[in-house]
Amino acid sequence: MVRSLLATLPPEWTVFHSVVSAAKSNADHLVIGPGGIFTISTKHHGGTQVRVGKHDMSVDGEKVHYLRAAEFAAERVTELVQARMPLLAPVQPVIAFVNPEQLVIMEKPEQVKVIDAGDLRRWLVNLHPVLTAGEVQEVADLLDSPGSWRALPENENENENENEPEHAAAPGRMRVAGIRRLHWILRAALAVLGAGIAVLPLLGGTGG
Repeated sequence: MVRSLLATLPPEWTVFHSVVSAAKSNADHLVIGPGGIFTISTKHHGGTQVRVGKHDMSVDGEKVHYLRAAEFAAERVTELVQARMPLLAPVQPVIAFVNPEQLVIMEKPEQVKVIDAGDLRRWLVNLHPVLTAGEVQEVADLLDSPGSWRALPENENENENENEPEHAAAPGRMRVAGIRRLHWILRAALAVLGAGIAVLPLLGGTGG
C-alpha cells in the first residue's frame, strides 16, 4: 500500500525502496523531495490499537521499539548525506501504520512522525519546501550510488541495548535529535511567516 502511494508523488519527488536496509537500519522507503529527506518504516498492524507517546509506543498494549529503530534509520542516512552536504537538515524519520483500527497520538514524539499510511502522501506534498530542485537531485544521486552505502561503517552495537528504554540515547544521537528538532521548529516558523506575508497584499487591497 505505502509503495503504491509513494509512486503517485509529484515528479519532483524521488523514492527508493529497501535501500536503507543496506545500512543495517529499519526503514522500508527513502523519500527525497522539496519537503526534505525522509526514512519511512511501514508497519502492518491491521485491526489493532496503536498508542503513541513522546518516548514509547504500544500495539494492542504491547510495547514495541519502533521509535528507536526509526530514529536510527534516519541517523544513518543523515550521516551519509551530511558527509557530502553538511548544511542539509537531518533526515526525518517516519512510521506509517497500515490500516490500524485506531492510531492514538497521546503525545507527539520529538523526532519521529507517526502517521496513518493513508495520510502519508498528503502530508508529504503539503510540507513547506526546504530543498531546491538541485539539492533534491544531488541527494538522489548520492543515495542512488552503492558506493555511498558501502562508506557507512558497520554498527556492531545496534541491538546491544534492546532492553533499554526507548528514550535512552547516546550523546551523538541526542545531538542529531537536537539539530532535527531545531530544523522542524524553523520549518514551522517559516510556514507561519509565509502565510502572514501572503495575507498582507490582501489587507492592502481592502483599503481602496
